[in-house]
Amino acid sequence: MLFGMSMRSYLLPLALVAVTLLSSGCYSRYEHDNSKDSGIIDMLEKLLFDAKRGIDHYTPDSSAVTATAQQQFQDMFRFEYKVVEVDNSASATKLQDTLAELGMERWECFNIIDRGTSYMIPCRRRPISLLRYALRFLPIP
Repeated sequence: MLFGMSMRSYLLPLALVAVTLLSSGCYSRYEHDNSKDSGIIDMLEKLLFDAKRGIDHYTPDSSAVTATAQQQFQDMFRFEYKVVEVDNSASATKLQDTLAELGMERWECFNIIDRGTSYMIPCRRRPISLLRYALRFLPIP
C-alpha cells in the first residue's frame, strides 16, 4: 500500500491516463524507440488489459441478461400455488393469524374448503418480477 491506499484504488485513474495518452496520439510506440519509454508503454498496456478484465468481470453477459429478461417476462403471467391446511378446531384468531402470515408473504387465499376435521386453504401469488414493478414507472398515455 502506498500512502495508506491500496493498489486497486489507483487502477481507474491510471487506466484513464493511459487511455487518454494512447488514444490522443500523444505517445506512440513506433515514434520512440527508447527502452525507458517502451517500459512505460508496456506498463500502461498491462494496466489497460487489467482494467478491461476488471470491467468485464462486473459487466453481465448479454445472453444472460436476455435470458433473465425473458424469464422475468414469463413470470408476469404465471402464478405460484400453495395449499395450507388448518385444523378446524383452531380458533378464529388462529385462522386470522394464519391468513395474515400468508398475506405478508404475498399469498392471496381465494377459498376455504371444509374437510370435516380441517380446513384447506388454496392460495396463489405471482412470482417476484422486476418487470412488473418497472412497468408502473413508464408513462402510458
